[in-house]
This record gives sequence, structure tokens and C-alpha cells, in this order.
Amino acid sequence: MKRFRFFSVLAVLVLILSMLPVAALPVSADDGGQGQEVTRDVLYMPGEVIVGFAEGTSAKQSAAQAAALAGEVGAQVAEVSANTALLRFAPDADVPALAEQLGGMADVAFAEPNYINWIPEENALGEAHPVDEVRINLQMTSGSGKREKTLSEIPAVDDVRQLTPSINELRTARRMSGKQSIPAFPTDPFLWDDWGWDYAQADIIWPDKAANPMVCVIDTGVDINHPDLKGRALNGRDFVNDNESPNIANDDNGHGTHVAGTIAAVMNNKKGIAGISTGKVLAVKVLSAQGWGTTYDIVQGIRYCADNPYVKVINMSLGGPSSDAEYNALYYAIVTKGKLVVAAAGNSSTSNRSYPAGWADHGVIGGGLVSVAAARPRYSMWNDDDGDGLLWVDTNGNDVQDSGELFYPDQCAAFFSNYGSWVEMIAPGESILSTVPLSYNYYDKYFGGVDADGDGYEWFNGTSMAAPHVAGAAARVWSVFPTYTNSQIASRLWEEGDEADSWWTTAMDPDMSNPASGYGASWGGGEAPYCWPDGTKGAEYSMDNARYLNVAAAMGRGAIVAAVTDALTGLPLENAYVYARDYYTGALKDTAVVSRGNRIVYLLNLPEGWYSIYVNKSGYTSGAAWVAYQSTAAGDTYTGPWLWLGVPPRGNITAVANWYDESDLDLFTWLPNVSSPGGVVGSSYSGHPQYQGMGDLSDFPRARWNRDGGWMDWMGMESISIAPRPGYPTIPYYNQTSSDYYDFLMRDFGALSGYVILRIWTGGKVIGATEANPACSGGELWYWAGYLWFDKYEPVDWCGDSGVWPYANSYSPSGVPEKPTTSK
Repeated sequence: MKRFRFFSVLAVLVLILSMLPVAALPVSADDGGQGQEVTRDVLYMPGEVIVGFAEGTSAKQSAAQAAALAGEVGAQVAEVSANTALLRFAPDADVPALAEQLGGMADVAFAEPNYINWIPEENALGEAHPVDEVRINLQMTSGSGKREKTLSEIPAVDDVRQLTPSINELRTARRMSGKQSIPAFPTDPFLWDDWGWDYAQADIIWPDKAANPMVCVIDTGVDINHPDLKGRALNGRDFVNDNESPNIANDDNGHGTHVAGTIAAVMNNKKGIAGISTGKVLAVKVLSAQGWGTTYDIVQGIRYCADNPYVKVINMSLGGPSSDAEYNALYYAIVTKGKLVVAAAGNSSTSNRSYPAGWADHGVIGGGLVSVAAARPRYSMWNDDDGDGLLWVDTNGNDVQDSGELFYPDQCAAFFSNYGSWVEMIAPGESILSTVPLSYNYYDKYFGGVDADGDGYEWFNGTSMAAPHVAGAAARVWSVFPTYTNSQIASRLWEEGDEADSWWTTAMDPDMSNPASGYGASWGGGEAPYCWPDGTKGAEYSMDNARYLNVAAAMGRGAIVAAVTDALTGLPLENAYVYARDYYTGALKDTAVVSRGNRIVYLLNLPEGWYSIYVNKSGYTSGAAWVAYQSTAAGDTYTGPWLWLGVPPRGNITAVANWYDESDLDLFTWLPNVSSPGGVVGSSYSGHPQYQGMGDLSDFPRARWNRDGGWMDWMGMESISIAPRPGYPTIPYYNQTSSDYYDFLMRDFGALSGYVILRIWTGGKVIGATEANPACSGGELWYWAGYLWFDKYEPVDWCGDSGVWPYANSYSPSGVPEKPTTSK
């Protein structure tokens, strides 16, 4: 749909200048006739000086003082706002000298040039990359039938594995909203193409209904009538063309609408994408069609947002030189008015600071300013010279690719992103899909080839795209913690973010020639100078203290993934309900529904803690049947062998073994005390004299092995059904005397690498369960999973290694599972 381009806007302008009248290229905003074309080489507006007076000076007092100053130095008072004034001189005036002169005059707090700020991206177009599957990192925990933990004690993660559902599987997954079955995830058609939404963990918390506060977008304006923003984006004010009436903050560049879409595009409306936040954005235009704006206009925009009582968060995807006027305005917004400001770190691939982000520094300006760098997606090919999907960073400088020097792209920085100890947060910023204007033409479309197919969406690169992920997340978090201050929200975003070397990595080439120059420097034999810079070349360059955005963790929410199938066929148990109830209170927290052809269900937006998991399916369970206990930690998606569920139809007594991987496990049942032939039923084991093959429910041994699972099969599950004794539906057929019982055993060709769960189902309920501990190891391993005696199941958990079947060299590594404690 989209295509990748990377070229200079200035080069395009050179080609088209001869074809367009000068009036078609607005190059300055309300410049009082100064007539200076603005490029990225222009540091400040010719002939303009900003003068600041003491904080608290009224606009009327400022106007009087500005008029007096102007008379003394031969200037005109162009504008006055709050305690600042803009003085205008001749275009060829010595602005730095005039600023120095004015700064030394009475009652002047500061004087400085009217600096030029830009959107960080000279050309923002990113690589189009529609996806066909999504990687979900599953935190694998040990058996959840054995829990002796309190609410605060989440078990350690045994393993992290990836579930890679197709987009179709994600789109067909279902959950319940009240009494209505709805899609498990938003219906927006480009949702999963916008990889940043998923990587920020917005998929976990999207159903949360708490009202989100407003985000003020200080940028190039917003197309408030875009179909995916209508009703979400509100008109604020245009400070670039503020002499026009009506004053509408239209986006004549395209950048601001893209930022607004990442924050607050309408979710679940079957259009385009979904924003992180469910709140509104307020459009404030301080940047021109070409993407530049003056410090004076930006200061007015900051104060405008600060004075709006509905605004809690301000997004600033722009940058420029350090400015006293801008710093003071931010101080007013953050310290005086309590706003949280999120700023893009910049796109120069350098550790040099761009402002306002450069003032962040973990607590400067009241702790309410957050700086954001940009991360790559998994499919990013920048600097992947050999095309293997990995980046080589020569961390020991020996020009040889050694173990531990290859990194997945999504562990690493976007090639353009700024970095350094002053950068606090990392968020998706390369190839981000979001909204662009549809209601009118705009600069980037006309001159830059943006949105060639005219659908109102485009992939952009930039820390400008990373910042709104954090701004939207801040609004979400504030809805959960409404009494928090701006610095507390900033701290929570940082503290709950993913640390370095969790799944993103800091690693640096020691031969990097200039650590401040990023990808512009030379380095050794690797493909990239760093994954993310560490302290190898100095602490000021290091990203070790940064955090990757995790909005679900900051909200204190997690998710649970389960797979629910018919235990006899292995097919998805269509229309089965899966409930997550708070273990201690019994409160229902989420309900999922197994959809046609899709065994995976997602239990979302779960507060951190312990849950009892139930399944309900007519003809299979007796009401809601308990199947597992599972804990969640904030920010992660949890699963485990207890969540891979085979549920048998009612009628017989059924033993169901579930395991997560593709190990070739085999399930058997055995009647050790029944007269010969003792009735071994299960997977092929021709070497045993009592082996009865698949078995028979209507004749001896009244047991049948239903399916082969594991190796060469799509899931780890086997089951054996046992006919009940006539007239006694919960008692096995051959429990005729007190010495009769059915043993259950499992065999593994190789080491038992993960937990295996055995549940005994009777009358539509689980009457007992056990887990095989990975401590069972050996060659051809036997595992004794317990026995069924009348209507009682006795779990065992014994291993037998490479001996005479079934109990040779037995030992018990973990004991019998128990329920969680009943107290918090």
C-alpha cells in the first residue's frame, strides 16, 4: 500500500521553485515582512529578539515595559504575551548583540534571539511493512496448580517463549463485554501493521474503560475532521497564523496529525489504527507548513496548553536550541500548572542535546519532563549488511563476529535516534503507521509524496513518532492513578518500563571514533556502532538508565493466554467460555470465548495478582469448572502448562495430559491389580506383554486412548477415557474392590524439558490434577502421575529413569501440588 522514500525536502524545493509562484511557498509565519526564507541552517529569525520580564508580570505591564525598551533601542513591539515581548528590528540587525544589550537593561529578566525550532524529521517517510503475524512474548511460569504464594509473591518466570498468532487468528479471537461476544482486540484494519501499539503493550490494556485526560499536541496542527480522529481531536489555537479568523489549527504539514493519531486515533471503529489513549487531543499549531516555528510561538503554545484545565499531558515532537523563554514557559506548565511534558529526543543520531528534551535529566523542571528516543521494529534492515535479520556489534573490538555480538533489530536503536544519559524513555519510532490529513492538501503530500494512495495513513520515522506513544501512555496511566502528580506519573512510566538487557540491549563498539556522532561516526568490524550505547565510551553517552515504554506495566495490568481444545479430538472447543476470577475475592475480571478454528484465548487488562481460571462449555463441563490457578505480573502476558487445556465431553471419566512444547510424550493407563492381561492402554508400546493398544470402552479394559500428541502433532495433549461403572457415573468400571485402581503414567523420548499437567475429569469437573516436574530427567523416562481409586484421584509425581517399566529408580522431586493459601 505504501512505499519507502528517503530524500531531502530542500532538494525537492529546488526542482519546483521555478514552477510555482513565490506566494505558493510560505517560508515565514507572520514575519512582519522580514521576507527571510527559513532553512535548517537558520538559527534564529532575522531582526527579532524575545525579551522576558519577571515571572508574574501581567501582559499589560509587559506591554508598557516593552514599549519603553523599544523606544530606547529603536525597535518595534511586534507582540506581547504574558511576561514576554517580541521586539522587531531591521532584518540585517545584529541580533546577538541586541539581545546582550537588552539583557543588561533594567527590569529585563532575559533577552535572546527568536530561535527557530523544527520537527526533528527532515523527511519522515518510513518503510511500509504490513505484518502477517505478531510475536507475543509469553512469560512461562511453573505449575499453577501448586501455589503457596501470597498476592505479592509472583512466581519466577521459568522461560520466555513466543506465540506467533497470525493476524487472522488475532482478529478472530473473542472476548465478552457484558453479555455480548466481541473481538478480543480492536477491529481497526491496520491495527497490527502499527507495530508500536503492540510493542508498547497497549494490546493488554485496551479494554480499560477509565476516562483518559486530554493531551495537548504542540505541533503543526491536526486534521480534526480525519475519520479516525473525528470527535477525538479538538481545535485549540493556531499561533503561526493567529491573525486569521476563524483561528483553526489546521495541519498544513502532516506531522501533527500523525502524532495525534498515535496518541488518540479512535479505537475499535473498524477504521485505520488505534491510539494508545482513549482520551482527546487538543491541537495547538506552533510550526509552519514546512515544519519550523519560532521560540516565541512555541512559548505561547506551551502557556496555552498549561492554562487549559482539561489538559494533563503536553506532547512536543519538535526541537531546537536552548532557550530561556522556552524553559520558563515549561517551568510554568510543569511546576506551576502540574502538566507532564513529553518531548522527542531528536533525529540526528547524536548524544548532543536537542531542546526541550535536553532538559529532562531525571528530575529537572520538577520531574515533569520526559525525553524519548526511538526504537526499531523487528523487520528493520538498516545496517543489516548480510541480510540475516540481525545486527552485529563488535563489542570486543577484535573485528571478528563472536558469540553474544548479534542482536535482533528490535533490541536496538533506530538508526536516526538521539541518545545519552539525558534520555529517559525509549518507544517505537521507526516505520510507525498513523493518520495524515485527509480534509485538505498539505505540504508533505504536495512536496514529499506522503500518502500516495490517499487513504489517510502513512508510515513515518522519527523520535517525533516515539514521543506520542509515551504521551498517550501517560494519559492512560493517569486514568488509573488520578491523584498522582505529573512527576509521579513520569516516575511510574520510567520505573515500570522495561530495563536494559531485559529484551532490549545496550552494547557498543569500543572502536567507535566519536561517541557523540552515532551512525555518523566510524567504528570497527561490526555492522553497527552500537545496539543502544552503553558506558563504554563514557557515562554521558549511555542508555543504561533508560526504560522501554510498557504502558500495561505502568497501569499495573497483565494478561493471560490460554489454549482450549476438545480433549478427544484436539480441535478448538468452540464457544467455550474462559473466566479469570480474582483468587481471593472471586470477582470476575475478564471472560474470553473460544472462536471457530482458533483455540487461543486472551484474558486482558488483569490487575497484578492471582487468578482462578474456569472453563464453561455445554456438554463438557458442569457449569464453570475450575482448571487452573495463574498469577500475573504487570506488563507481561503469562501462560504456562496449566493454561493449555484439553476439556473432555461429559459421560466418561477422562485423564487429560497437557504440555506446552512439542515433546513426544505418551500417556498410558494401567490396571496393576486386575487379573492378567493387566490392560495397558495408550500410545504404542509393543514391548509390554499387557499392552492393549488403543483400548476399548465396551470391553476390557474399559479404557480408550484418544489421540497422539507432541512430536509431529500441532499441540501437546493426549487423553484416555475410562468407562464408568454401571450405575456409578463417577467411579471407573474396574473399581470393583478396594484393591482395584487405574494407574496413570507418561513416557518421554528424551529428557522431560517442561512441566506436564495431568487432570482427571469426572462429571464435567476436575477432581484432581498433578504436574510433572522438569527435575525428572534421564533417557527414556517414565513418570508416574498418580492413580484413580473409586471416585478419588491421588496425585503422585514420581519419576523412573531408564529401568523396568514403570517404577524403576523412583524418586519424588517436587511432592504433591497444593492450592494457594486462602489469606492474602
